[in-house]
Amino acid sequence: MSSRLFDDTVKALLRELESLKAELRRRHVLETQRPAWSKCISSRPPVLTTQPQPEGTGPQNLGDVDRRSLLETHYSRLLR
Repeated sequence: MSSRLFDDTVKALLRELESLKAELRRRHVLETQRPAWSKCISSRPPVLTTQPQPEGTGPQNLGDVDRRSLLETHYSRLLR
């Protein structure tokens, strides 16, 4: 009976080891294959601010938004 208990314990440890190895693989992929993405995120100015724009500034309706320049500015990001 003790050999069966030992076998079950070893199997449980191997399953736990596999899940830990999978987590390490995921972390490794994120750290090695996406450094440019994380640098890009950290170097961008924040899109949202803590304070709203003053009244009357910024686009007030859809007609005020220059869609062509907006698309030209963000075209490469939109294609991803």
